[in-house]
Amino acid sequence: MESLVITTPIKLPTNHLFYEFKSPYFKFLIAINNGGNSIFLAEVSGIENLTAPTMETSLNLMNKAYREKSFWYCSLLKDIEVRGIKLKLLPDFPYRNDALLLWEASTKYTTRYLQRYYSDNKAVIQDPYLQNRAEELSAPLNTPPKSDFPQVPAWFSKELVAASGIEPQELPSYPRIPGFTKVGSLQQLIDIANITIFTYGPQYAVVNFSKYYYFSYLPNAPLAN
Repeated sequence: MESLVITTPIKLPTNHLFYEFKSPYFKFLIAINNGGNSIFLAEVSGIENLTAPTMETSLNLMNKAYREKSFWYCSLLKDIEVRGIKLKLLPDFPYRNDALLLWEASTKYTTRYLQRYYSDNKAVIQDPYLQNRAEELSAPLNTPPKSDFPQVPAWFSKELVAASGIEPQELPSYPRIPGFTKVGSLQQLIDIANITIFTYGPQYAVVNFSKYYYFSYLPNAPLAN
């Protein structure tokens, strides 16, 4: 989701209605993630101490899962379907029941806001800023040529470049956000906005705020160090 945070101010003017709509949800997200990474992904970190896999294995698993998981999988409704926790299969499931209340409230709010500014699908499709943002997020990372990035000063020696690590690296061919596409309808834009609001808000809270309670109970992590 950090890709959405970074791309939005690059591709959308600050007075664009979608920028103004999303910016409150982006606030502090990167700082929070960086703080978490310094705790869980550093040497002798939380991951090494609290989980059975090694750091390298854990990172490989996370990267693999991210690349294979479409953006649309982040929808609460899709998550409920994939995990098999629908009401008829599992009548008592507090996370699903509480999350659906927040999802429905977010859906109503997002729909009313965006319908106020976009009257139909054509208005969404003809918004160049919105489409440029979507194209940036869906394009392979190696699409821009190296010349688009800051270049190493000519007076830098090869040894200094190697030591500093500032030489532009070869970028991978996968997109910033798997499954992300051009926005083809108003409903698709509403779904994108709703998924991000839910992920940045309730989903972040339910995952992050419960870590202590989960890992402090030793039987939940029997192979931890």
